[in-house]
Amino acid sequence: MLLAGSPKKDEPMTDAAATEAQAELVLTVSSFLHGERLWRHVGKREHSTRDGRTVSIAVWRSACVICGGPFEVATPIGVKAVGQSRSFETTTCSEHRLSPSEAARLRFAKREKRRALFEAMRRQRLARGAKITRLRQQIEAERMSHASP
Repeated sequence: MLLAGSPKKDEPMTDAAATEAQAELVLTVSSFLHGERLWRHVGKREHSTRDGRTVSIAVWRSACVICGGPFEVATPIGVKAVGQSRSFETTTCSEHRLSPSEAARLRFAKREKRRALFEAMRRQRLARGAKITRLRQQIEAERMSHASP
């Protein structure tokens, strides 16, 4: 992929030119399910690793396939191709992340029906969560009643 404004092959790239070229970097992900999606490099940020080191990571932005809202993923700083990081497989914002079974249900839904199907699954998830909360409260109440003399 050629970057806009990048020097010719035999010219050395300065740090400023490299940063500018990276900022203009746009990657395209094609899939049968979601069609073509664009990932734009929006900058870099510092990240603390588990062993305490501080490293720079690249930040990329794309649009959620459910709501169309922007979301970001991070990759190692040198990533310049889609195949170099699994982060580009992310298709939804954090609000619309799906379990594997939920994703399977959406797999063959038409694009215009995905939002409604997702909202129905969210209502079901919230109802299950409320039921689990009620059951936990009942168990805790029973435990407390058996514990008191």
